[in-house]
Amino acid sequence: MTDQSRTQARVVYEGGSVGTEIWGMTQANFLVVIPGRHAKETAVNLTDAAASVLAEQLGERNTPEFRQSVAREAGVAYLEPLAAAGGHVDSVIVVSEAFLDEHPEVLARLKAAAAAA
Repeated sequence: MTDQSRTQARVVYEGGSVGTEIWGMTQANFLVVIPGRHAKETAVNLTDAAASVLAEQLGERNTPEFRQSVAREAGVAYLEPLAAAGGHVDSVIVVSEAFLDEHPEVLARLKAAAAAA
């Protein structure tokens, strides 16, 4: 028998969503699995304004591919520690300039990933 109490939280990227640019954002979809809870689907929406700031800070061109990549990385950077701590996962998370100010660890991880590339 499997001991579910030893199962670790998981964050699984499920892909982007088509058409979110009409709302001024890029969406990355995730499945978050926290032991003892139902799996949760969540959308991480990177605003165009935040993507523009990130492109400048990371020395990248603000392309659709860049925005999708950063939406995914920001989602992982935010969701993995949240899931590991057993925190509440919202259905929609908006990564705005204010979000990045409130969560400097996400920005730090994005910068580290850019430096490693």
